[in-house]
Amino acid sequence: MRAGSASAVSSFRLLTRTSPPRRGGDWVDVRDVATVHVNAIVTEAAGGEHFIVASGPYTNQGIIDAVHDGTASDAVLAALPKGTPGAGNNAVRPVLLDTTKARAVWG
Repeated sequence: MRAGSASAVSSFRLLTRTSPPRRGGDWVDVRDVATVHVNAIVTEAAGGEHFIVASGPYTNQGIIDAVHDGTASDAVLAALPKGTPGAGNNAVRPVLLDTTKARAVWG
């Protein structure tokens, strides 16, 4: 894979390794980001403020577990890494995002 969005390239690399990397991060749905942008324009309390928007943490092992628990065919599953199922459940998350300000303004 030569070109593509950063998330597509990252997903490709994750799914084609023999073992998933141990790191993870926080995710957010692009529709939530769009909603926050619109709300920031029309909400006076948001004027001049910066907001962190996140839906929650994930681990790469959690993504791999979800693929293996889903409806993928046996051929697809055979080509994907398995890692250590469940190992992402108790992973230490080095970065915790505080969305308190966004929740205070928009609920």
